[in-house]
Amino acid sequence: MDEVLAHGIARIPSVSPHPLEMLPSRQVEIEHAYELGICGIGNANGVVGEIRRWLSLNFVDPLTSAPLLAGSRYPSNDSDMLVIWMRDWTSTAMVLNAHRAFMEHLQPEVPRILPPRLLYSINKMGVSRNPSVTDVFQKGANSVAATITALTSQFTEFRHEQLAHNNATGHQLAALQSNQSATTEHLKQLTTAFSNQTHALFALGQDQETRSLLSSTQLRLSSERAALRYCSSPEEKGELLAEIARLKQEEKDLLSTISGSGGRMASLLGGSAASVVGRPQITPADPTMPPGLQRSPSARLRERASRPPTPSLEAVHKRPRTDPDETEIEHQLTMPQEPIVGFSMVF
Repeated sequence: MDEVLAHGIARIPSVSPHPLEMLPSRQVEIEHAYELGICGIGNANGVVGEIRRWLSLNFVDPLTSAPLLAGSRYPSNDSDMLVIWMRDWTSTAMVLNAHRAFMEHLQPEVPRILPPRLLYSINKMGVSRNPSVTDVFQKGANSVAATITALTSQFTEFRHEQLAHNNATGHQLAALQSNQSATTEHLKQLTTAFSNQTHALFALGQDQETRSLLSSTQLRLSSERAALRYCSSPEEKGELLAEIARLKQEEKDLLSTISGSGGRMASLLGGSAASVVGRPQITPADPTMPPGLQRSPSARLRERASRPPTPSLEAVHKRPRTDPDETEIEHQLTMPQEPIVGFSMVF
């Protein structure tokens, strides 16, 4: 009771947290048959006169052209309403059906005005409740919450799609990187194999060159031995023996070089480029002649003149003999020589 006396309201939490504002009921007594009520006229000047003029112009008797509007009044307990009545039910129904034309004509000037309705229907509307600020905020909060929920759902879906796209892109990049690594490794293997093949071909060329020098040396050695058998001058025999010894040493060196190059070539074909050694510099001591060609006597004389002096026959005889060829040659030198008879044929 104290709260009611102090504040004028009674809060009942178990019923509603928002108290209702009690208003007097809208009950307008009906004085004429088929009375119509027009609500929301407000206090604008000339509104009532404009309503009466519109009704008088649009609803007339087709025979006499007299207006069908019978009258109008203000209710004593509601200043925001105008009550009108027509001559009969037919004209009343015509006014009710023309509610759209009524609003198009008057609403631009009176925004709160409502179309005509039966006064009986207006009295049955009951008690109206003024909307509170809490209801407005509650509706706005619900709308905002729904919007935020929709945006959150869309953002979550977009994030999932973006995550799936990033994962797919990552897998593609990983596959590309793997392919690139495999291609790089394959290129390294091809480069190593190509390098080994190149060095193997280079070593093969060296081996062929060495074998060519060996063939030339052996051919010269055979030529010197043949010349020694038919030589009659002790001085020339000494020179030939020295030349044969030099050629035999050169042949031995070339054979040693060839035996070592075979293993190096095998390591190149099956190994890496690190096993490649430098190219040996093999330079023949004397110019070589193509096989089948004999040197002229003047060339042989010039060659012998450029050589160092040969040891005497006594020194040659005193040196220990280890080569069977030298023993045979010495035996030939000690034997008495028969004169060599030569002849030539002219064609």
